Amino acid sequence: MTTAPPKDPDDFELIDLDQLKNWLRFVLHAVRRRRKLALAVAALTMGTTVGLLSVMPRTYLIEAQADSSCRCGQPNPGSR
Repeated sequence: MTTAPPKDPDDFELIDLDQLKNWLRFVLHAVRRRRKLALAVAALTMGTTVGLLSVMPRTYLIEAQADSSCRCGQPNPGSR
């Protein structure tokens, strides 16, 4: 359902609470109707996360160099 924009531009809601409640009811009702599917999706998501975390390396090697050459007499390109 669409509504007309408010007459005062500062009089608006950033989050539509009625719409948020409708979405929350929809999701909860869908989960209640299909509990096994919801549990399977949650278990698959957690299993995939644990599996990926066990395969990925714990640390990464990063090499970087700082360029500290003196450019005396040249203006700084970032400042105006």
